[in-house]
Amino acid sequence: MRAIVVCLASAGLWGVLAGCDEAGARVGREAAPAAIPPPSRNCFLSPQEAAKRIAAGGAFVLDVREKDEYDAAHIPGAALIPLGQLEAKIAANDLFPQINRGRTPRKDQTIIVYCASGIRALRAVRTLRKMGYLDAWAIEGGLADCAAAGLPAEK
Repeated sequence: MRAIVVCLASAGLWGVLAGCDEAGARVGREAAPAAIPPPSRNCFLSPQEAAKRIAAGGAFVLDVREKDEYDAAHIPGAALIPLGQLEAKIAANDLFPQINRGRTPRKDQTIIVYCASGIRALRAVRTLRKMGYLDAWAIEGGLADCAAAGLPAEK
């Protein structure tokens, strides 16, 4: 597995592109209601925070990579919707029936999104928030950092 280093101050420039400001606060029409307290002041969860939320149950874990990447390694129980198909399939997920079993997140459900490095996941979070899934979070550093933080991965 190759690691991609994104040196844009984590949520800095990428955060601006995803509807987060330099300090990580959500901006514009995408601002989260006060009822959804962010675990940090940006669009990302650390791999450790993501692991805690996944272990607590109730979160929808979403892999936005391509199927061959998912087949190589993924977080156990993750649904797979490649980023390019996210808008069309998030509400009616008929992709990869053997993996997804028709699972879709609720609008009020925590969605934890990951990819290889965090870039596609951040784009997915921006898309999801625009679609009304306001409790969507990208795992900072992607699957590579998840493994380093001890989050399990399976083939």
